[in-house]
Amino acid sequence: MYINTHEDDQISLTLKEFAILTALADRPASAYTIAGICAEDANTARGSYGSLHVAIQRLARVSLIKRIETHGYRNPGKPRIVYQLTATGQLILKWHCDRLEHLTALARRRLSAALPGQ
Repeated sequence: MYINTHEDDQISLTLKEFAILTALADRPASAYTIAGICAEDANTARGSYGSLHVAIQRLARVSLIKRIETHGYRNPGKPRIVYQLTATGQLILKWHCDRLEHLTALARRRLSAALPGQ
């Protein structure tokens, strides 16, 4: 993970971290559910389940997601851990989406100029 703070105070994310934030954009989810969502969303978070947990822990450590314990899911008395995007996580995800949209449009324009007729 690149938790680099630049002059613009934005946080760089790996593709796996971006996929995790995207998976949590509309609802809290368990690590198992996050893995499934990431797999459905174009296999963006390939790798071991353990590496997914490491990425989740890092995102929680920098307060982009938060851990929530819920009770009474399948095993009464045993808490179920879910993760939720924080307000900061929402802002960072939106910033990265906007940045990627801009870079994608730029790349398409440059490719069109470099590869006329394709």
